[in-house]
Order: sequence, then C-alpha cells, then structure tokens
Amino acid sequence: MLVREGKTDEALALAETVVKEDPANGQAAGLLASLYMQSDRAAEAEQVLITAAGMAEDSVPLKLQLAQMYAQQKKNDAAETVMRELIAAKPDELSYRVQLAQFLTQIDQADKAEAVLREAIDADPKDAKRYLMLSEFLASKKGAAEAIDYLRKAIEQKPEMYELRIRLAALYEQDKKPDEAKKNLRRDDHALWRRAAGSCGAQPFGGARRCGRRF
Repeated sequence: MLVREGKTDEALALAETVVKEDPANGQAAGLLASLYMQSDRAAEAEQVLITAAGMAEDSVPLKLQLAQMYAQQKKNDAAETVMRELIAAKPDELSYRVQLAQFLTQIDQADKAEAVLREAIDADPKDAKRYLMLSEFLASKKGAAEAIDYLRKAIEQKPEMYELRIRLAALYEQDKKPDEAKKNLRRDDHALWRRAAGSCGAQPFGGARRCGRRF
C-alpha cells in the first residue's frame, strides 16, 4: 500500500523492521531488496536476498530475484551461477532451464544456451516439451532444417498434439519444402493449419512465420 501511494521511504523503513525481526520472511525480504535497488543500494539488496534465501522455507522466488538483480547489474557469471543452483535443486522444473537459456541467449552465449536445452532433454528424454524448446531455439538461431529433427522427436512423444504437426509443417515451409509440410499434416489438421498460419500473419503453405516462444 505504501509503495503504491508513493511513500517509498516509509515502505523501506517498514520492510527493514520486518526483515530485522524475521529475516526468513521471504515476502518482506523480496520487497526490501526491490526498494534497496530503487535507492541504488545494490549491495544491501544482495545481502538481504542471500540471507533470506538461506533461511526461508521457499527460497526459489528470492533466488530468482537475486539472479535477475545480478543480470541487471551485468554480473553475468553470478546470475548464471544462481540459475544453475535452482536447476540443481529442482532438475525436473523445466522453467528454470528455459530462463537460463533465455538469459544466456540475451548475453550472446547461444552455444551455452543450446547446451542447457540439450541437458534438459538428457534429464527427461520422454518429455515432448523439452524437444520442442530445443527445436524452437534452433529454428531461431540456426534455421528450420536443424530444428525439424527435434520437433519430430517431440511428435514421437506426443503424437496426439496437432499443434506439433502444424509447427512441423511451418518449419518445412520455412525450409522451402511445401510438399513435406502437406505430407506431415493429417486430414483434420489442414483447417487448423490455415487458422494458425493466418494468426501469424501468413498464408498456409506460403511463407508462414513462426508463432510462439522466441529466444
């Protein structure tokens, strides 16, 4: 409430009091760290987050905030380290791997980002989402041809997902193989393909653009 009313100093003082009395209070620590960052007190923000993350019952939001803070400060190695700690603690949580890959891509470390997504597949080779993520990454960085094989592997895991077949058709379109695009669609997919292609601002089987996640 105090922050929304623009009473930043009062909010900071209150958050400091709460965190002093209960340093494991993750919500208060996260707010205090944000207020410290707004006041150019990055060192204090870092310490609050580190301390609370080591004590709070749920440290994930605090570690994510710490990683974001490091990224904002261009402390790339520190940000990567925190994200990898999250992955090590919860290897089945795909979103952490995705965030790390996106971060590495943003700082022009695409090779490392690709390795993170390949490691995700190694951790659970039966999860279609992991093949899809790598396929999307490869499509954005290396082109459709390299992405197709991994999308096919996603389809092997989830053959009932028509969205994957439509995405495969789009990749074949990008790779200038319209016959392959049509071949990989089932009869009922074609209407859905036209709708999906239209929503991306393209015509079916004629230069369709990719929809969805970007790296």
